[in-house]
Amino acid sequence: MRPIAFALLLLAWPAAAQQTPPVGATSTAAGPAGPGFVVKVQGAMPGMEPDAFADLVMQSLPEQLRNPEANFTRHESFDRNADYRLVMLFHGDEGPADGATGTRGPDPARLCRTVAQDTALPAEAPEFQALTTTTRLTAAFCKNDQALSTARNQLSGEVRPDQAGFRFLVRDTAQQLFPDGFSLPPGLPPTATTATR
Repeated sequence: MRPIAFALLLLAWPAAAQQTPPVGATSTAAGPAGPGFVVKVQGAMPGMEPDAFADLVMQSLPEQLRNPEANFTRHESFDRNADYRLVMLFHGDEGPADGATGTRGPDPARLCRTVAQDTALPAEAPEFQALTTTTRLTAAFCKNDQALSTARNQLSGEVRPDQAGFRFLVRDTAQQLFPDGFSLPPGLPPTATTATR
């Protein structure tokens, strides 16, 4: 892997192992400049190269979040010694629905702990192209193994990375993770959100 400022790592869970690479496969397709933090994606679209899927997820993130000159890495509270990660887990229907949101899936706070240990969080593989299913996205923004913010989202019907719906799913989830904007780390007390570098 050539030196880059961040890594896109695509981790496959066991249910999709026949269509995706083993845990730890690395994408270097994102280029030499990155957002200043790591993006990890679990769950790939069947039949698509993992690097290509990781690239499309990265491209679907809002521009301000991907830009290290505009994102939270310039904020005074950003700890350059910490391991910041944006973790996105694409999965199918799993577990009981959350009564408040109606969403299903693993506890998003667990994403930071499992990724810190370099293991995949078990989840049902998404079907992506099935018209009668729902693709679910569980995400966390992590500092070391602590979740600073979490989000859950979903899209019913066919979900392809070349569709506007896929890009909306990824962007909307990122906005949930950064409710005060991409120039601020999530989880800051209200008085700290006004100071920027």
